Amino acid sequence: MKKYISIALIVTLLVGGLLTLTGCNNTANNNDNNNSINTTSNTDNGTSKSSGFDLRFDFVSGNTTHYAHFNTNSDDKVTEFDEDEPNFVRIENENENYVADLELSEDAKDAYEQFKTSAKENDLYVETKFGKFDGYYSKDGGDIYGYVLLDTSDSNAYKYFNFVVYLLDDTSEKNDIESIFKASKVQNILNNIEYKVTKLES
Repeated sequence: MKKYISIALIVTLLVGGLLTLTGCNNTANNNDNNNSINTTSNTDNGTSKSSGFDLRFDFVSGNTTHYAHFNTNSDDKVTEFDEDEPNFVRIENENENYVADLELSEDAKDAYEQFKTSAKENDLYVETKFGKFDGYYSKDGGDIYGYVLLDTSDSNAYKYFNFVVYLLDDTSEKNDIESIFKASKVQNILNNIEYKVTKLES
């Protein structure tokens, strides 16, 4: 009788040990996965916040760094962002079938006005507010693009961001780029911009 109890006890300990080891391995794997997800969603640059991201540009004029924070939607994915070029980001949304390219930049007032004159020649041209910032959008082929002025205090160096919104999948039933552009998700990105300037360290 004692022999059977001893065997049962040994088997129980072996099975329990295996389960414990398996559980540890799963936990380790889960922690690895979580770390990779957190690394993606918690960087200090293009995917800095769960609700959005920051673009950054060091402008030569004025010796300043400019930041523009944008909201994102829960099903948006940042698919292109390079820490060496933190002024550009690409966002994709499979559910709504769009890609949005955003770039923080600067140009002289004359250059900006030339962009605007060129845009007016397209079939679609609209001057509007994006949040509290002035800008415009236009349609070129199957893309909608635009410029949003962030700082016009220096006529030699207008600070702005430009965007291009286009279809992720041309074969999708959701293929009306104007409707996609005007829908809440794209507008959430473009109309909730926070902009700030800091001095570069000398």
